[in-house]
Order: sequence, then C-alpha cells, then structure tokens
Amino acid sequence: MTALALALAGLAATLGGPEVLAAPLSAIDLLALSSGLAFALNNVAIRAGHDLPDAARAVAVFAGCAVISLGFMGWNDQSVPALDMPHLLALVALALVWVLPGTLATFYGVARLDAGKAAILLLAELVVGIVSAVLIGGETLSLQEALGAALILTAAVIEARTESGMGVTA
Repeated sequence: MTALALALAGLAATLGGPEVLAAPLSAIDLLALSSGLAFALNNVAIRAGHDLPDAARAVAVFAGCAVISLGFMGWNDQSVPALDMPHLLALVALALVWVLPGTLATFYGVARLDAGKAAILLLAELVVGIVSAVLIGGETLSLQEALGAALILTAAVIEARTESGMGVTA
C-alpha cells in the first residue's frame, strides 16, 4: 500500500501537481489518457493470455497498435508517409533490436509478476521518459518532476523488494 501511495504521489508530481486539473483537457491530453488506459488494459490482457505463446501475444499487440494508429491518422486526416528504403530498413532494425525484445520482456515479466507489483514497476517507464526528454530532447527537469521521478523509483524499489507485492518488505 505504501508503494502504491508513493507511485501515485510521484505520478501526480510529475504531471504537474494540482495545476494539471486547472485547465480543461485538450485532445492531446485525452489521447495520452487513452494511451495509458490502453497500456493498462494491454497488461491485463497479457496476464489473461499467459498460456498463449509470447510471439502470438506480440503479434496481437503490434497489430492492435497498427490498427489504432491508422485510426488516429484517419481521424487527423493524415496519410501514411512514404518511406524510402533506408528509412524503412532503419524502422525494421529498430523494431527487431529494440521494440520486439522490450515487448517480449514486458510480456514475460507481466505474465509472471503479481499484478500490483507489475503495475508499480511499469511506472518506471514514466521516469525513463523524463530522463530521455532531458538527455535526448534537451528538456529541463524541474524540481517537482525530479521529486515525482524519485517517488516513483522509490515505489518501484519497495515493490520489487517485497514478496507479496503489498509494500511489506520480506
């Protein structure tokens, strides 16, 4: 329970604290919320389909992402961009070297961890996103965002060190 409280507090701090609710949600905000919901439902589906081969689940996830992406592109009146061979090969390499192994590792972990533990540990994705934005995107990290990231990482460490996944150390 402690880990969950820390993770939620970290999430709130990272997203801007109480100010995040001060303005109405934009289309991008709604898209981000739907993405988070889809990610959570994906993890539920991974756990429910743990008897299926990881490759079959990976194909289902990638196909679902493609369908949803095409739907959003149609919603925004965007066409699929034309790709030349070097760009296409770079995307295939990225998918095979980075995305597919990461997806399979997620499938393996989520299907075998306690649901609460998996949820908390997957919040570390937010921290990686923040660090990536700073290192790659040139963004600046506010004290509030750093505090939020620290709270999320603390929750992940607490949860990773517990046996039952309920925030009680073993």
